Amino acid sequence: MRYNSYKKMLKDINTPIAVVLGCYVTGLAVIRNLGRKKIPVIGLDPNPLQIGLFSKYCIGVECPHPRWEKKEFINFLLELGEELDKKGVLIPSEDMYSLEILKNRKKLEKYYHFTMADEDASLKLINKQKFYETLEKYEIDYPKTYYLKDFTEIDEIINNIKYPCYIKPSYSCYFKEDFQVKMFIVKNYKELLFFYKKAKVKNHDVIIQERIPGASKNNYCLNAYFNKDFEPMGICTYKRIREWPFSRGCSCLIEKAYNSQLIEMTNSLIHNIGYYGIIDAEFKKDPRDNKLKLIEINARPWMQISLSAKHGIDHCYMAYSDSIGKEISFETDDAKYTKWIFLYDDLKASIMDAINNELTFKQWIKSLKGKKEYAFYSKDDMLPFLIIISKSIFKFINPFNLKKQER
Repeated sequence: MRYNSYKKMLKDINTPIAVVLGCYVTGLAVIRNLGRKKIPVIGLDPNPLQIGLFSKYCIGVECPHPRWEKKEFINFLLELGEELDKKGVLIPSEDMYSLEILKNRKKLEKYYHFTMADEDASLKLINKQKFYETLEKYEIDYPKTYYLKDFTEIDEIINNIKYPCYIKPSYSCYFKEDFQVKMFIVKNYKELLFFYKKAKVKNHDVIIQERIPGASKNNYCLNAYFNKDFEPMGICTYKRIREWPFSRGCSCLIEKAYNSQLIEMTNSLIHNIGYYGIIDAEFKKDPRDNKLKLIEINARPWMQISLSAKHGIDHCYMAYSDSIGKEISFETDDAKYTKWIFLYDDLKASIMDAINNELTFKQWIKSLKGKKEYAFYSKDDMLPFLIIISKSIFKFINPFNLKKQER
């Protein structure tokens, strides 16, 4: 939908509109969470076929790309803001949106409320190098990490590096766009040089980080909304069951699992840096010393955010309410929805685990038990699910058809 075709609809909306930036799986969850609370929602994405744009809970709109068309993207938001009767609420679902709106916060605040802290505090979470430097400052355990100013410094640390290890970018959102992975897994010195040069050709600042051994089940996450007094609200903790891709991917199956240590570590850090907003913290237990190591904290909604909403803890609604000065309230319901699943990725992860003799059929069936929240499927909003199914089928059959035609 283009700008001129929907701007007239905005004149009839008197409630502050939530503007969700990025409408893939995370954005779709945010749209549904707010829409079910009767909040008017506009979903913005540069891909006109992005699934969240087709949710019944939003006005789906194609927008300029926040990385490749930065000026046009901000101008688009300013023009949209001029059409609103009341200030809207910006909710980025991906870091590249967060980075651009934070840089232009002063201009945008005329038309929008923000659901996150200022650029300085936010970058301590978004920028990976600043993040690990902050953890070092506050003596919080994290994987061993090396910072390089340029290629010549590799020789100074090469004897300390153990393989496999990771090459991680400062900004994973841009890195993933360029390479379709969040980081590079490095198995030897030759690969270290190759992948380091590959990243630098695209002008990515990177760090080298050890890989903590152990399976996905050693990964934990904490989700919460921190208010403007840096107080946590609606804390939820989960355990990862499977991930895709292995060792550098996202959780495709998680389950509820309380862990007080996650809460203590996260609360201390967020208070120290003065951050408010939605957060998604990831930890991994290191079997070498049995300590929890903080891997990252996303300063935005996360893929599985619809699961906490099913518990009655709607972090999106908390952020929206707090930004407009409305009192935050919620009632938990721990009896329902113990797991979240991205079925397509979980099937791939399960097959790989089975091939590697790490998952039996009986174990797989057991892992799927319990009431589940799905990444795309929802009885009350079926169109995004049907679209993702059709895309998946096309990806499966199209390569076969192409090969058949070449013969």
